[in-house]
Amino acid sequence: MKKKRLYFQRLDSLRTIAFLIVFFSHTFYHSIDSYTYLNYISPIFGSGEQGVRIFFVLSGFLITYLLLIENNINNKIDIISFYIRRALRIWPLYYLILITGIFILPKFSSVFSFCGDYIQNLFFLNNFNVHESGKCFNPHILISWSVAIEEQFYLIWPIIFTFSMKKKILPAVCIIGFILSYSYSVFYEYDYFSSFCNINYLFIGC
Repeated sequence: MKKKRLYFQRLDSLRTIAFLIVFFSHTFYHSIDSYTYLNYISPIFGSGEQGVRIFFVLSGFLITYLLLIENNINNKIDIISFYIRRALRIWPLYYLILITGIFILPKFSSVFSFCGDYIQNLFFLNNFNVHESGKCFNPHILISWSVAIEEQFYLIWPIIFTFSMKKKILPAVCIIGFILSYSYSVFYEYDYFSSFCNINYLFIGC
């Protein structure tokens, strides 16, 4: 019997809204902000970070839902298979973007010059160096920072999930993870691109 693919149709609307928020922010925010008589519109187009956070919440929800289904059916999580599925879903497009942005586009225009860290981009750690140490700004590669955070989360979450399910403490782990991340960003140090400052949104989804 063919395995039915899990699909939440109604989440497409939320994805579309999140995409449009990010798209308009990156496309029009700085242009509109330069016209003082349009300042009342500027906050609308400057809310890209909220769109990214919606995507984080959705990712946390969908990944946890898939793990719950697998655990209910098999009474365990095949972590290796989980990693393989995530890699096949994300890596091909991710590395295509990297290869294009780092090695191909710079040959055609200085606008696409790359001065980042190849290793960090290769291993989904580029959100730790998004400003490229102040040398230059690579917006075509910078956009992958949120993918890096999700991949970092996917690496550790099935392990934590498996342990939490065995101990029957999954809700508590999600709540504690959210509180720690939120408290860190509010009371200690907030960094928009930090993994730990964004994991609270993933835990909301979880």
